[in-house]
Amino acid sequence: MGFADLAQKMAQAGYKLAGNIKVTCTYNHKGVGVYAGGLYTYPDEVNSTGLKFLFEDYQDKEVDGSVIKSTDQKISIAQLDLVDSSGDTITPAKKDTITDSDSRVWTIEGIGKDAARATWRLQGREP
Repeated sequence: MGFADLAQKMAQAGYKLAGNIKVTCTYNHKGVGVYAGGLYTYPDEVNSTGLKFLFEDYQDKEVDGSVIKSTDQKISIAQLDLVDSSGDTITPAKKDTITDSDSRVWTIEGIGKDAARATWRLQGREP
C-alpha cells in the first residue's frame, strides 16, 4: 500500500470518527450537457444519497465578495466516500449540487483536494 492509499484510508477513518458533526446529504452529479431543441439536458445524471459531508464557514480573510462570498461554505468529504449507488467513485464537477439535511441546495463553485489527495475540498454556494 502506497502513501496515497494510506492517506485516503486515514482520511476516510477520520471522517467516520467525526460522526455527528457531519451532515447527511444527497450529491447530484450532472453529466455532460447535450443541447437539443433549445435546452441543455444532462442524460447521465447521478444522485448519491446518504453521503456524509463536513460543512465549514470561510474565515473573513478568505472572503473577497466575488470568488468567495460570505455565505459560501467549505464542504469536504473523504474521496473514498464520494461514490454513486453502484460503488463507483465520483469526481466532483462545477455545477454539481449537494442537498443537505435541511433541504438547502449548494452548487459546487470550486473544487480542490488536500495535499495527500485524500479529501475533496469543495466550495458550495446557495443559488
